[in-house]
Amino acid sequence: MADAAAPVLVVGSGPAGLTAVVLLADLGVPAVLVERNPSTTDHPRAHVVNTRTMEIFRRIGIAEGVHASGLTEDAYARILWKRSITGEEYGALAMTEARVAERRQASPTSIASCPQDAVERLLRVPAERRGCDLRYGTEVVGYEQDDEGVTVMVNGPRGYERLRASY
Repeated sequence: MADAAAPVLVVGSGPAGLTAVVLLADLGVPAVLVERNPSTTDHPRAHVVNTRTMEIFRRIGIAEGVHASGLTEDAYARILWKRSITGEEYGALAMTEARVAERRQASPTSIASCPQDAVERLLRVPAERRGCDLRYGTEVVGYEQDDEGVTVMVNGPRGYERLRASY
């Protein structure tokens, strides 16, 4: 069981985890990302990507890919809140021309409707291009925190390891 150190340890390769390691790499901060699953998710899960997130994705270089992999804008021109897919409707939000114009003035990009599995695959590419330390198939099995950081015990393809991180 060897000790490895990195300033930041990220647990989970969902959109937040992958975005974090990419942005940290852009700032020159090494990070290790551990994910218990063998790869990115293969389930759609969440699908709405808000405008601020799309601005971050634009900076990372995947905004066009997110739009291309998602639904067209007209597919979500009316957003519904319902008990179930065929159940009672609680409310609706129509994306009128005025609302769309207002949103376009507020940002150089726009909201997207793209399933999480596609977003994760798109985010993994810049993470790998930036040389991020992505450890899929690696599960956190314990941790110890102290005043200077955290020691995390993981088990994965490299065997049992102790990872030390400040954050």
